[in-house]
Amino acid sequence: MLRHQWNPQGIGLVADELLHDVMPLLFLFYWIIFVPKNSLKWTDALKFLVYPLTYIVYSVIRGGITGDYPYWFADVGVLGIQTVFMYTIFILIAFVFVRLIFISIGKSVNWS
Repeated sequence: MLRHQWNPQGIGLVADELLHDVMPLLFLFYWIIFVPKNSLKWTDALKFLVYPLTYIVYSVIRGGITGDYPYWFADVGVLGIQTVFMYTIFILIAFVFVRLIFISIGKSVNWS
């Protein structure tokens, strides 16, 4: 969704590729191989929100202090707190939706 919002160069490009392309693939392999699918619960989708919610709160606070926000949608100075809150809610809903897909697949496939 955000790929075309900026054009990183050099080490920033490497970090961007690792974070947004390599890590999701590694997560997928980890999930397939190591996550015990029979223990997945629907409520796990909400527990998964701890990291992204903590990160966005940290980003907004840090950005308010330094003026440097990691993502355009977290820039309270430009967008206002209501808009940043709205974007945050949409992003968290997307995280829950993806997690629910993984839980659904885990529950529906015979992994033994």
